[in-house]
Amino acid sequence: MNLTFLGTGGGRFTMIKQLRRTGGMYLSHGDFSLYIDPGPGALVHALDQGIDLEALDAVLVTHAHLDHCNDMNVLIEAMTSGGDRDTGTLLANKTVLHGAELDEKYVKGEGTYGDRIDPVLDRFHRGLVETVVELQGSGEHELGPFTVRWIEMEHSDPHTVGFTLATDDLMVGFTSDTELFDGMSEFFADCDVLVLNVMRPVDHDWKGHLTTEDAAELLNAVEPGFAVLQQFGSLFIYESVNEQEAWLEAHTDVDFVLAKDGMEIDLHQPQKGLDRFL
Repeated sequence: MNLTFLGTGGGRFTMIKQLRRTGGMYLSHGDFSLYIDPGPGALVHALDQGIDLEALDAVLVTHAHLDHCNDMNVLIEAMTSGGDRDTGTLLANKTVLHGAELDEKYVKGEGTYGDRIDPVLDRFHRGLVETVVELQGSGEHELGPFTVRWIEMEHSDPHTVGFTLATDDLMVGFTSDTELFDGMSEFFADCDVLVLNVMRPVDHDWKGHLTTEDAAELLNAVEPGFAVLQQFGSLFIYESVNEQEAWLEAHTDVDFVLAKDGMEIDLHQPQKGLDRFL
């Protein structure tokens, strides 16, 4: 099972300045492929890395913020060969499919404007994809070789989901964008590999997002075999990624890596071959 990071940046300022790419992640297992959170650049960076998007089996979108969903509709076009093939699965949270009202604490908060998020999936592209799975609340779905499980996170998109992908011999967890909340570590407790979206550095809390300190707390509670940090915000990048890495090394015994754009990991052997990226 291989995971390629087509982008390791998150947040609007990292996105608009492209301090890190924002193309999301591409996962392949055998002859099955899944694209996760295709933000701006997903199409271009996937093609640059030789990924055949017309061979995609599924697209999964955790929430309706541009750095996670901007290229979703164009990937649906690629997955269905421009609509010529009735194929593919879209797994998306409730907001992506139907829109949502914002929780009051985000309406007037830092960096948030308006009081509603509109749906991202338009009627035309809904008609192209064969199957749509709504990731609402908590649930489970069989997807090719995977069992997908999800729960709602704590983020400004009120229906943001974190999820796990499990095969017979491996479970991988993805936090998406969230702050820590009761029950989060229990959901990810059986993960062999955990991928965390860490927006902010130490001592820079921001509601709805993880900091480096939060990452350490979650890793120490879950104790996965390996962890990958990604989706870094502009402040995380400006504050020095190396300093955040050193702080985390001092506060957890979990093996981890801070992802780099274009990095590919064999999730069965996540430490093998990383030297060229580090």
